[in-house]
Amino acid sequence: MKKATQKYLCLMIALILMIGSASVIPVSASAATVSQKNIVSRADWLYDTTWTAKKDVTGWRYTFSKGGTYHIPYSQPVYTNGYIGYGISVDGFLSAADDLSSKLYTDSSTYNRTSTYYGMDCSSFVSLCWGVNRQTTYSLPNISTKIGALSSYIDSAQIGDALNYRDENEQHVILITDLTYTDGKVSGIEITEQTPPQIKRTNYTRAALLNRYGYYIIYRYKGTVPEPPAAYLDPIVEETYYAESSDPSVIRPAVSITNPEAVSSVSFELWDDDSEPVTFEGVYDQDGVWYSDIFADTAELKGTVYCRCRVQGNSRFDEYRDLPEYEINATVRYLGDANGDGSADIVDTAVIQRVATNIYVPYDEAQLMCGDVDGDESLTTVEATFVQRYVNHSPVPYPIGEPIK
Repeated sequence: MKKATQKYLCLMIALILMIGSASVIPVSASAATVSQKNIVSRADWLYDTTWTAKKDVTGWRYTFSKGGTYHIPYSQPVYTNGYIGYGISVDGFLSAADDLSSKLYTDSSTYNRTSTYYGMDCSSFVSLCWGVNRQTTYSLPNISTKIGALSSYIDSAQIGDALNYRDENEQHVILITDLTYTDGKVSGIEITEQTPPQIKRTNYTRAALLNRYGYYIIYRYKGTVPEPPAAYLDPIVEETYYAESSDPSVIRPAVSITNPEAVSSVSFELWDDDSEPVTFEGVYDQDGVWYSDIFADTAELKGTVYCRCRVQGNSRFDEYRDLPEYEINATVRYLGDANGDGSADIVDTAVIQRVATNIYVPYDEAQLMCGDVDGDESLTTVEATFVQRYVNHSPVPYPIGEPIK
């Protein structure tokens, strides 16, 4: 009985250790929840929002100079209801920034310190990224889950987490928007924060972050976070394929994407068995399709060609898709060219007539069928007549002389 009890205790201790270790398993951005990704995308949207001052504007211990371009300004517009995302929309703020008669230029906020009439403070920024009503450094912990001090739980941190701290000397909250790992441990952290004079983004090493914010507490919001604007959603890749080209010497890889407004760039890498990958930028066509025209000879591609498509989003989306292998046909054939000399001419008329009357000609069937200009899978005097008309520069209803797709 005593041995059984000891065995049971050992198993319980092992289980506790397993549970404890599970809490520090790193969660990469690719494995994050939809809401965590939305938090980061919303932070990217706010960070990327910029405005140009039409005249000097007094900020929080800072002057936004006329003609300068800035991120969203730090302010505490409690009395003016000028919190961006709450008292005024982001688009409304941008419109105000473009209007010299708006309160951004004619008035100011005075809570704690004179600053811009419209703006955000650190807690309203995190609130908007989390998609909740405006909170403070006091109330954010009430709507989230406490993980623990950064100094002890840095390897439990996930994107979208807030680092919050408040005492009589310091009140601030910042947002984790990216994490990198080395050997399963956090080695790099991207912090986005609303701080005087404007939103900023900083990349820290593990040591630097712990030195600066080690006493801050990690809080995780587990509610459903609204989507960011459409441009900051992840691109939805429908399919990759090879599109048709009128020139048979051209390889045209293509990709179709449901929401093209979310795409920042598309590229294609091509290589063969004897070469390294070469990157070609994608060109937007229409209806969410990107493609690239690649001349096999110029790119020195031959035989079996391999292709990989890369799609990057306006936010942090970065995805690769492989296309099927592509076989380059070294022989370019032309419609009406029954003898394979590279052009449709009077000689082809004679060749087609001989075939039509069952007279032997020394050409393989694939080449001879280039003379089948009307596509009826046979060579008759009708084809010979069409080629003759083409040679005489008379109108014909078929693209004689053009490369066959």
